[in-house]
Amino acid sequence: MGCSRPGAVAIVSVFLAGALAMISLVLPYWSKMEIVTAAGEKIEVALGLWGACTSVHPPALDTLTAPVIANGSEVIAIEPESALSDSFTCGSFYDDERVRISCTSFRELANGQCKRREFRGPASLCDVATTASFLGDSTAVVPDATVSDWLSVVDNACHGIGHTAVALAVLSAISASLCGLLLFVGITCGAIESRLGRVGGYCAFATATLQLALAVLWTAEAHPIRYTEHAFATSFYLNAVSILLHAAAFVAAQRHQSLEKEALAAMDLDGGIHADGAATEDKEKAMGSSKATELVAV
Repeated sequence: MGCSRPGAVAIVSVFLAGALAMISLVLPYWSKMEIVTAAGEKIEVALGLWGACTSVHPPALDTLTAPVIANGSEVIAIEPESALSDSFTCGSFYDDERVRISCTSFRELANGQCKRREFRGPASLCDVATTASFLGDSTAVVPDATVSDWLSVVDNACHGIGHTAVALAVLSAISASLCGLLLFVGITCGAIESRLGRVGGYCAFATATLQLALAVLWTAEAHPIRYTEHAFATSFYLNAVSILLHAAAFVAAQRHQSLEKEALAAMDLDGGIHADGAATEDKEKAMGSSKATELVAV
């Protein structure tokens, strides 16, 4: 077997990197925007490669004056229920599928019993009218500058930059899976000089390069957000960590391959010493035989 400590590091690094890469690509949380509407609602918008999610939080109520329904010491709900209706809605840039999760009571929220509903929207988020209304039930209360930021980001996502980012995401996912397989087979199941291990190392480097290009493209895609509070989110940082792990896998794989050269050099050195010793011994035997022949002749 060709296992070594650097080889083990390469395998662990590449599998961790692949897992983080997959999560970052699927999770629609590359950037986030925070919006406060004129009605006092707080809307958090999470942007991803494939779509976006909005989380709407109604304004805080004065619980001292708001009517409540109580069961003993447990507060069940605040009336009206819509006053506490937190909703989380996700939509895609490429189809009209929607998923909405709503919580209308303290008990539902605490027990994880919020309502989940799947439905079809009027169109994908790339449709201008649908995109604007996706920010809330009434975009009239959302500041115009925020709507402009949102539309600019979606426009990027639905055209050249967004399509290129999705293509890079697919390629990096395929590459991450492939280099994980190559490194695992090449290091654990092959000789230390396995070509699969060498190719897997370069594949990890290529994957890190693809992910870096994806991060740069995403920065350009989210660049139009100027007037709204925003920041990079979890998926962006998971992608960054995955880049570092793929780079570490490449370095470890190279170190694993260098052990081959050191081993071969040691074998050649030992072989050379033995060969020289054998030649000297043969020469001495030949000289001894020659002298014995001369003595017999005399």
